[in-house]
Amino acid sequence: MQRNKEVVASLWLDSNKLCFVRRNLRIEVRYGFGMQYLLELIRRPWNSISAVDLYYLEELGDSFGEQKHQAQSNQAGRISPGIFSAIPMCDQQTLEEVKKRLEAVLIALTEANDNNDLSRCEELSNEKEALLIYLQEVLNHRQRIRNFADNQSHIVDSVRKALLRCINQISSSDPELAEALRGSIRMGKELSYQPDGLRITLRSKE
Repeated sequence: MQRNKEVVASLWLDSNKLCFVRRNLRIEVRYGFGMQYLLELIRRPWNSISAVDLYYLEELGDSFGEQKHQAQSNQAGRISPGIFSAIPMCDQQTLEEVKKRLEAVLIALTEANDNNDLSRCEELSNEKEALLIYLQEVLNHRQRIRNFADNQSHIVDSVRKALLRCINQISSSDPELAEALRGSIRMGKELSYQPDGLRITLRSKE
């Protein structure tokens, strides 16, 4: 059987964008949880990460710190599943900061609409969506902070959808790269990046 054609790309994080370059085409993926999940998986090819732990690594805001990788990985490079499952999904200070940021985004979005600033509207709408998704995930129906153990299945689904949204963004500019990513990422309670015919070079900057 003929081997799939190899897809080669470079990847780096640029401010709040994930940047791919392939065939001299630069693809920018806007801010979102899926962007950080994708980068975390690509940094650890062939290693499994539980959806809960991947989610919480992103919430800590330190997904890209080598010390965290070394401290939480065993000899196989795998993060122990469920190590964060008994703790709250966020603290009260973080929750208040997110709510304040959402209020500011809604005000800015109204102003951007009034000024017919379509680019700014899109940027703010994406941030609003991410913030609302976050609040939905960390708060229960009584608006109290969830524990991870209360909401594992929801988190698994949330991580999967965020990754697919990120890949769909890539697809609009480079369908071949997006298809290679879909075929290389295993999703479920455990996630992993298993490149088959896909070679991504990680760079610190352009």
